[in-house]
Amino acid sequence: SRESDKPYGRWSTILIGPPQHNIAIVTAYIVCNTPITPDRHYTATYQQWLLVSRKGIKGHSREKAIKDLIQHITNLITQGNDVILMMDANSTRDANNSVLKEIHEKCGLVEFNLHQDMVIPTYRYGTQQVDFMMVTNKIVPYIAQGHIQEFGLICNSDHRSIIVDI
Repeated sequence: SRESDKPYGRWSTILIGPPQHNIAIVTAYIVCNTPITPDRHYTATYQQWLLVSRKGIKGHSREKAIKDLIQHITNLITQGNDVILMMDANSTRDANNSVLKEIHEKCGLVEFNLHQDMVIPTYRYGTQQVDFMMVTNKIVPYIAQGHIQEFGLICNSDHRSIIVDI
């Protein structure tokens, strides 16, 4: 089955597996922590803020997205699913407001670090890794290998593709 984050488009979820063991594969996009100002109306951050503010919700759209994603993952786990999260976090793993740390603390997901000793920039115009894969602990033993691909190898994008064999 499939789920999405309508009308925001911040993540998409596909449930796979037999009835006794379901895996939820979540692809997520967390907006940047850019200022929300009228001159930035073309950004995803501003557009998401506009949608939530129309409902009377205050605050930055990044914090709302993180909170909602954590709730979504918590619901999936509570329903008995293991989770594979592939995410453009728009922040590094060591950032003060690290999405990875918060998801780990609140949902128990662990990062599957594809290149232990290296920092591979995953955004064409950046110098750090901002795209990550996190999984529930039960998935870790089944990961055979993973790679961060060269830019444009799988699809034309300003981000590198991350692939994993399970």
